[in-house]
Amino acid sequence: MGKLVRAFRGSWTRIDVEALVAAPSGDSGDAHVVRIGMPRSPQRPLLCLANLRTEPHAWHAAAEGKPTLTMKRYRQLVRLVNSVLRADPKPHYLLLPELSLPRQWVSSVVNRLLQSKISVIAGVEYEHVPGERVHNDALLALTDDRLGFDSSVLIWQHKSAPAPGEEEELLRLHHRGWSPASAPDKVRVYRHKDFDFGVLVCSELQNVRYREAFRARWTA
Repeated sequence: MGKLVRAFRGSWTRIDVEALVAAPSGDSGDAHVVRIGMPRSPQRPLLCLANLRTEPHAWHAAAEGKPTLTMKRYRQLVRLVNSVLRADPKPHYLLLPELSLPRQWVSSVVNRLLQSKISVIAGVEYEHVPGERVHNDALLALTDDRLGFDSSVLIWQHKSAPAPGEEEELLRLHHRGWSPASAPDKVRVYRHKDFDFGVLVCSELQNVRYREAFRARWTA
């Protein structure tokens, strides 16, 4: 793997093969650890929780498969991103609400923040799949340095179950069914460098098994 990376990148770099593997060692109970980035001296992570309004018509448009991609909405996101980039101290993570980021704008928004070493955890608008169905995703765009230089990884985590009323409204108003994600045997704990966290989307907080797995992980 090291030789392939050097061949494509055109430069020599230190490769820690073991650090590239999302090893299951250290799992506790129903939690599976996904490791990203090289361990370093622990530091208090700074999180920016964005207050980003998503209008009801944008939700309906996304459910129809016709996302709202207006200049007004894009400028709203640009203002938010620029304010985060100007923050002092700069946050390590930007958190965006569920269903707030159009899929067509993921690359431009996420890449701009990753270039400044800010990771993004965002709720992305519905993805439409065959059979007139949709599913709901959280995107984790995390900085990564396991190859010996700055890079990043993108992880898509499907929401396992719809929120109360969500499935009914999708079917009644938009004739779209819910595409269930295959329920994982273990919830994911992301170990980003030395920061452990998990992601639960909306109704997943009601799942006692998920909460119990996270609690067992952090109290073990």
